[in-house]
Amino acid sequence: MNLKKLQLSIIIILILVGLLAVLSKSNITGYVSADSKSQQLDIFADKSAEFIITAENEKPYSLTSFRISGQITGKGAVEIYLSDIVGKRILVYRNIMEKSTAMSAITGMAIGKNTQPELDKLLLIIPNKELDEKPAKAENQETGFFTDKCMDSCVMNLKMSKNSRYKLIVLVDSGTSIKISGIEYAVKN
Repeated sequence: MNLKKLQLSIIIILILVGLLAVLSKSNITGYVSADSKSQQLDIFADKSAEFIITAENEKPYSLTSFRISGQITGKGAVEIYLSDIVGKRILVYRNIMEKSTAMSAITGMAIGKNTQPELDKLLLIIPNKELDEKPAKAENQETGFFTDKCMDSCVMNLKMSKNSRYKLIVLVDSGTSIKISGIEYAVKN
């Protein structure tokens, strides 16, 4: 009889944890084996712009996480996306203050810092063109410095090689500017 009560208790706990995860809109991720890379950048945008991202390597690999660091000046909105050739976007960063939940503070994929950044230039980021698109209007934008931010790009799977082409889309409100100083990303062969 005690075994049945224990099994029932475990099932109820798992259902409650599952419901809490779904209803809190948090990301729950597990451990992913990947190499962490970092690159220093010097990208400045005071208008919406598009950059091409490609790889230097002949050997294909998967980009499994993409985080961004930099500084925002001004009180407008900024949104940064990765986009594939058909236009499917992955939200990397938005400077809108979100309501946080207890779950959002403890979830996400942790990536260790790489101590050899001079070897990490796997990604080439090439300016392409200005865009007419603006970020979504919202209140409570964060300004100032931000480090290792990711939203939907914390855990992903983009196939990369020298023949791959993705876009880094930076949407900036008028009167606002962003300096992207670096990226952290994880790769898996």
